[in-house]
Amino acid sequence: IPIIDTFATQGLGNTVNAFAKMDHRHPELFDAVAKAAIPIIDTFNSQDVALTVNAFAKMDHGHPELFDEVASAAMHRDWPSLSASLRRELDMPRKPASYFSTKSPVRLL
Repeated sequence: IPIIDTFATQGLGNTVNAFAKMDHRHPELFDAVAKAAIPIIDTFNSQDVALTVNAFAKMDHGHPELFDEVASAAMHRDWPSLSASLRRELDMPRKPASYFSTKSPVRLL
């Protein structure tokens, strides 16, 4: 789906969200959105990320690479809402990328 590559982050999220709201399955579209989103995931704001992954979840459309990239970006990114001064006040040390692993199994209690 060639036009997907021209969408901004909000357009990607809105597109899959609309399909999810209508419960209209289109695996090719969801895969194209994931492919377009992965290289620019660091430019997504929190609302666009939530909208996008929620649509994938609602449609039960698994895309491990997209979800791994979202998890990695969420753990390592400097969110604008958490200012540098607040980070200093909270004394939140930065963790190296190797500290976080999205590949390890999650154990539920």
